[in-house]
Amino acid sequence: MNNARFPSGKVIYLSSLIILLIFYIYKILSGAGGDLELRVSESKYFIHGIDPYLVYVKAIPPIPEYGLPNSYSFISYILMLPLTLVSNTFLRKLIYAILDVTLIHLTLQFIGNFLHFKSHKLKALVVFFLLISVFFQQHVNTLNYNIFATFIMVLFFRGEQQKSESISIISLVLLCVKPTFAIPVFLYSIILRRWKIFFVSSLILTLLLLAISIQIHTSPLDIIKQLADTKSSFSNGYTDGIFLFVKPFIGENITFLGIAVSFFTILFLPKKQIKSPIIALFITLGLGITLFYNHVHTWISVYPILYFSLITRKNKYIDIDTILLLLFMCLPRLVDNVPLQYRYYYVVIHNLIRFSILYLAIYLCSVKYLKKEIVVVEDNELEK
Repeated sequence: MNNARFPSGKVIYLSSLIILLIFYIYKILSGAGGDLELRVSESKYFIHGIDPYLVYVKAIPPIPEYGLPNSYSFISYILMLPLTLVSNTFLRKLIYAILDVTLIHLTLQFIGNFLHFKSHKLKALVVFFLLISVFFQQHVNTLNYNIFATFIMVLFFRGEQQKSESISIISLVLLCVKPTFAIPVFLYSIILRRWKIFFVSSLILTLLLLAISIQIHTSPLDIIKQLADTKSSFSNGYTDGIFLFVKPFIGENITFLGIAVSFFTILFLPKKQIKSPIIALFITLGLGITLFYNHVHTWISVYPILYFSLITRKNKYIDIDTILLLLFMCLPRLVDNVPLQYRYYYVVIHNLIRFSILYLAIYLCSVKYLKKEIVVVEDNELEK
C-alpha cells in the first residue's frame, strides 16, 4: 500500500547536472578558474600580435589589461578567442562551466550511443562519482581543458564508428589543444592506416601553425620549441606518468619514451581490440593519461570508461573493473603528507600502482565487451 513515487531517471540525472553546475558556480565565486584566465590572457596577446610565450618568460613586459599568460598550446590561442569578447570575469567562467557540464552530458550520451544504451540513473551516478573525486574538484578549481579534451577524444572515435572522416579530422585538430591526448590518437591513425585523417589533420595543423606564426611574428619551429619548454616548466617532477622512475636517467627524453611505448602498444595489441572504436578510445585515453606529463586533475578523464563499465557490468551491482576505476578516480593522492625527502619515491610507487590499476580496468572492460558479456540490470534499457 505504498503509494510513494520515486523520481524518474531523467529527473534524477537532470538534478545531478544542476547540482554539478551549482558546484562549479560555488567554486568560481570562491576564486576558481585560474587556468582559464591564463588561456584567455594568451588569446588576448595573440590577437594583438604578441607572442604570449615571450610575456610568460618575461622577455617582454606584460600589458595589465591583457593579464598574465603562460603558453599552453598554439591551438589554445585560437580556441579561447570567443571568451576574449566577454569582459566580465564571472560571466566568462560561468560560460565555461556551462560548457563543461554540457560536454560531460554529451560525452556520456556518446558512450551510451556506442552500445545503443541509455540509463539516466547510471549517468547521474557517474556525475556523483565525479563530484566526490578530489581530482575533479581540482579540475573545477583550475577550469582546465580536461572535460573538453575528453569529449573531443570520444567524438573522434564516434567518427571512427560512424566512418565519418570529417568528424575524425576536425576532432583530431581540436584535440591538439591537449598534446598528451593527441599523440596516441595520431599514432592510432598511422598504425591503422587512416591516412586521409592523418594527412588532412596534419595539413590543417600546419596551416594553423603558419598563420599563428605570422600573427605573433615567431617562427613555426620556435612555437613548437616553446610548447616543449612550457611543458618542462609546468612539470614539478610528480606529473610525468608511469615512467617517472626513469626521469633522473633520461630527463626530458621521457616524452619520447612515452611516444615509443604508445606506438608499440597500439601496434602489437590484438587487431580485434584496436579496431573496435570504443576499445581503441579507452586504450588511447589510457595511454594519454599515463605515459605523459599531466597534472592529477587530468585523471578524471576516465569517467567515460567508468560509465561504460557500469552499463556493461555482468554482476547485479558492481564489477571488478568498476571498483578499479573508482579507486583510480576517487582515491586521493597523499603526497602532501609525505616528508619532502621521500616524496619522489612515494610518487614513483604511487604512479606505478595507480596507472597499473587503470590498465587492468581497461583490459577487463575490453575483454567483457569483446566477449559480449553484457547483462542488463537497470530499467531493462540495454539494447543488445
